[in-house]
Amino acid sequence: YAYRIGRASFITMEELAASIGKSLDFVRKDVRRMIQDGMFPFGHIDPEQKYLILNDETYRLYQATRVQQMEMKREEEKQQEARQERQKDEKLEKVIASGEEYAAKIRAANMELKEKEISLKLTRLEAIIRRIFQCVELNPDKLPDIEKFTEYYLPTTLKLLNAYDRMDATGVEGTNIDGTKGRIEDIMSTICTAFDRQLDALYGQEAMDISTDIDVLEQMLAREGLGDMNLSA
Repeated sequence: YAYRIGRASFITMEELAASIGKSLDFVRKDVRRMIQDGMFPFGHIDPEQKYLILNDETYRLYQATRVQQMEMKREEEKQQEARQERQKDEKLEKVIASGEEYAAKIRAANMELKEKEISLKLTRLEAIIRRIFQCVELNPDKLPDIEKFTEYYLPTTLKLLNAYDRMDATGVEGTNIDGTKGRIEDIMSTICTAFDRQLDALYGQEAMDISTDIDVLEQMLAREGLGDMNLSA
C-alpha cells in the first residue's frame, strides 16, 4: 500500500485494489483495520468509501468540497423542480385555454345550425366540456387523464361539426350530404355519452376516497352504538 501511495495525499480505493489484485470490499476492510491499528495515523476514509485520505488538511479540504458539491446539487434540484413547476403551470394554462377555445367554437358552430336536435346535443356537449376543464383547473394533477381527450377527441369532434356546418349551409339535399349529416348527428349522441364518462372518470379517485371515509365512519358509529343498528360492528 505504501509503495502505491507514495507521497500522495489521497488515493482511490480502486487504485489500491488494482495494485494488490484484491476486491474493493477486501481493500476497504483492510484499510479500515489499518487506520484503527494506527498504520495510517492521520488516515481517513470518505463516507462513500471511494478514497483513502492521508492527512487532516486534505480531509478538511475534501469535506469542504463535498459540502459545496452537495449545496450545488441541492440548488440544481431546486432549480429543476422550479422549472418543472413552471412547465406544469404553463401546460395547464395552455390546456385550459385550449378547452375554452374548443367550447367557444362549438357554441359558434351551434349558433349556425338549423336542426334543433343536433343543436340540443351541442349545447349539452359544450356544458360537459366546460365542466371537464373546470375540474382539471381545480385539480391540476388530473391533467394527464385528459391528454387523449384534448389531443384527439376534441379536435375530431370539432372537425365533424365543421363538416356538418358546411354541408348544412349548402341548403342542398342529397344522398351524400344527408347521409353524412345523419351519421354526424348519430355520433354526437355517442360523443356526449363518452364525454360524460370522461368527466365521471375524473372524479373516480375522489369518489373512492369518499366511499372509504363513509365506510370507516359507519363502522366507528356502529361500534359506539351511535349508528344504524343494522350495521355490523
